[in-house]
Amino acid sequence: MSPLDRIGLGETVVIRVERGDGRPRCVAFDLDGVLVDTDELHYVALNMALRRFGAHISATEHFARYKGLPTRVKCRMLTEAGQLPADAHERVFTDKQQHTATAIGLTVHPAPEKLALLERLASDGWRLCVCSNAIRDTVMALVEALGATRFLDFFLSNEDVDIPKPSPGMYVEAARRFGIPPADLVVVEDAPPGVAAAVAAGCRVVRVGGPSDVDVSLLERIRNGMPEGQR
Repeated sequence: MSPLDRIGLGETVVIRVERGDGRPRCVAFDLDGVLVDTDELHYVALNMALRRFGAHISATEHFARYKGLPTRVKCRMLTEAGQLPADAHERVFTDKQQHTATAIGLTVHPAPEKLALLERLASDGWRLCVCSNAIRDTVMALVEALGATRFLDFFLSNEDVDIPKPSPGMYVEAARRFGIPPADLVVVEDAPPGVAAAVAAGCRVVRVGGPSDVDVSLLERIRNGMPEGQR
């Protein structure tokens, strides 16, 4: 059952309107750094997990090299740099996810400006999804904390593809689920790995500088990402 069919008390009823030639207009949103500001959250959670092994990533290094990458990839990079033993990966991964879940519950809340954008798009006939390099449980927790579930057809995590971003597989899969070619999928991204994935997949990319750029003012850029006749 689609999230749109699960309408409960106090939720907005979204009516999708088909326009143009009848082909769906679809947009995939990255999550971290686009719909929610979790950069600091992930940075702190990772360093808390690394602490027991005497490892640490500075804020500058994290945002320059590690932003947007899955925790397991970050662990491999740290091991290659000689900063983390290989047998520590699973413990770091488990601890990091626990710290992240706790932080989400304490710090992430519905963002009216993001929900207004999603509602406008859905009401205008767009189909929406989230594509994130986070694990499935984290993506679900963030989407629910934001109050965005009812607007989404589906979401994809790094557990739903063989290789996460910057591999194009996640956006190729999103287009497949929508039933459209990747060239017709508009992708809203912020971090280099996500932008690279969308470009490699052949999607239409709307790049933002961070969550502060994501509100109803982004509508025109998303619409302009579609071919003539589908806007």
